[in-house]
Amino acid sequence: MALSQKKISKIEKEFNNENLLQYERKRIAFFGLPFTFTKFYLMNKRFIKKAGVFRYSEEEVLLYRILDVTIKMGFWQRIFKLGTLILATSDKTDPTVVIKNIKNVRVFKNNLSENVEKERMRMRIRTGELIDSGEMEYIDDQDM
Repeated sequence: MALSQKKISKIEKEFNNENLLQYERKRIAFFGLPFTFTKFYLMNKRFIKKAGVFRYSEEEVLLYRILDVTIKMGFWQRIFKLGTLILATSDKTDPTVVIKNIKNVRVFKNNLSENVEKERMRMRIRTGELIDSGEMEYIDDQDM
């Protein structure tokens, strides 16, 4: 969604002069119209989800905490060129963030993934892969 320069400046000022990289709104699945009050902001260092009018909530995830990004598109979403992004994070309060019914889902995902890597490099953070063989080792108390 295109924003005016004045609106972009206002958003950047609200978030400590961080650059706004991308902005999207949640849409209703029917015709992809933005008749909801949920907004998504991709900033330099964090992802922010604002939702609600009467019950307002704001959720923030630091980019370096995002571990995995998944795209899901149902039948109606594909027809109206929408998609759902699912973020697996190492955040304690909300380990799974769901970004439902946004336009340009692939562009948003690519932009997010690219900036997650940039932020990890900037913070010098490495995440190791955890590989589970599916077998649990049994430890008997008598062996100790």
